[in-house]
Amino acid sequence: MIKRLKNKPADQSVARWLNDVKQVAVVNPRVMERWITLDGARALRVETRNPDSTESENIYIVDGSRTFFIQASPIQNMSFYRLYARMLSTLRFANR
Repeated sequence: MIKRLKNKPADQSVARWLNDVKQVAVVNPRVMERWITLDGARALRVETRNPDSTESENIYIVDGSRTFFIQASPIQNMSFYRLYARMLSTLRFANR
């Protein structure tokens, strides 16, 4: 799933904005998080535990002021995750 979220306010850093967004976008318990780069844009990758004990990968990314949310679940399914990882490697932002 890929969703467009509210634009990042001009007066907030990307780090502060994405740390705030992750708190409200997915309320499941966080298992792990780390900063990554996708198509040259800074992104926050967060793994969460779902109520059914599977895990999801949630990526929050800002391009300019546009904020996006990418979610994949369940990430334990390796064939699904490999396909998802290939898709992420081709991610490009338009209108740059």
